[in-house]
Parts: sequence; structure tokens; C-alpha cells
Amino acid sequence: DEETYTTARDICRITDAALENEVFRVMFTAESYTVPATNKSEERVLWTTNHMMSTHTRRDYFDNRVTGGKTGATDEAGRCLVATAENGGMGLITIVMGAKPVYTGDGLSVVTYGSFEETRLLLDHAFSTYECRQIFLTGQSMFQYPVQGGASHVVAGPGESAMSVLPKKLDPAALTWRRGEQTQVLAPVAEGQTIATVQAWYDGKCLAQTRLVALHA
Repeated sequence: DEETYTTARDICRITDAALENEVFRVMFTAESYTVPATNKSEERVLWTTNHMMSTHTRRDYFDNRVTGGKTGATDEAGRCLVATAENGGMGLITIVMGAKPVYTGDGLSVVTYGSFEETRLLLDHAFSTYECRQIFLTGQSMFQYPVQGGASHVVAGPGESAMSVLPKKLDPAALTWRRGEQTQVLAPVAEGQTIATVQAWYDGKCLAQTRLVALHA
């Protein structure tokens, strides 16, 4: 249908959700699959068309960071590739759509696909520019709160750990913390008791949110 279309963001969200399914994940990351023999055919081996995760068809596109992927192509959409990759503890989903291939003079063979080249550029940029950083760590002391009827303040820290992808050259001072309003803290205070909430913000975006809990009784 000429009215059927999608966006890179759509495909990314669909892929991210689909990868939660174990069966899909096995298929998406498989380099090959052996089709058992039947009464109609002998055993057959099918290879992925994502040349970045296999050297079976072409070696020039192989990239050991790529862990899975699916190609697609129509005259309207061009060469497309959804790929997953991992490097330095960080995982990525890359989406390339509308890539323009280059063919041999007779038009029968592909010289360059466009989609694989663009995906490599995305991976090089993302892995060289960004990294996973710890935002919240359980047991980390962050704030103190007065305790009505208590002998001392209570030290509060994250109730859950959280990580986020951030620029490698980020100045930690660029991160800001926003604490939610807490109710009056009354003695006695139990270890692990929720005191308030806290958010980490960078460049106008909330990176993570967690509870602030008492680190000690």
C-alpha cells in the first residue's frame, strides 16, 4: 500500500520491545539456521543477510561489535538495516533506512549496499562518543535529613541502582539533582525506609529516578 510507511524511531521501539522475547532474540542474533530434511528436500542451511555479523557471504562488512540484525529492501525504502551491537559494556540498536546501493555495470551484483557502511559510521560515532555511566548506586550516601525526635540526622541514598548513556567528555558538574518533597521524618527511622525521591537531570532530560531510602536505622 502506498500509504504504508514507518520511521526509524518506530522501528527502534518495535525492535527494543521484540528483543524482550527470547524466541525473537534467538532468531535475530542467529548467523545461520539449518532446515532439517523433509520428504521434499534435503537438509538446507540458511545464512543471515546481515553481512556485519557473518563472513559467510562477504568478509568486508564483518564487525565483531554487531550481535544481531535484519536487512530489508524495497524500491521505495531503499536498503535498510536494523542491527544490535555491544562494545565496552554498552549495547546499541542502530536503524538505517533509505540507503542507496551501488551496482556493477550490468546491474546484476551489488558493489556497496550503503546500509552496512552507514551502520558502521553510526557504531563508530556512538561507541567513541558515549559510554554507560553509573547514575545511582545503592549504598551511596547522597543527602541528610533531620529526624524529629531523633538523636541525629538520617543519611539517605538511592533505593535502586541506575545507569545511563552519557557523553564521555561530560563534566560531572553538568548533572543536576532534583529531590521530591519528603514528608516529615519522625523517629524511629528503619533502615531502607523511603524518605523522598531523587532525579538525575542532564541537558534538560531526566536520566533516572529512584527512591531515597535511609541507609541506617
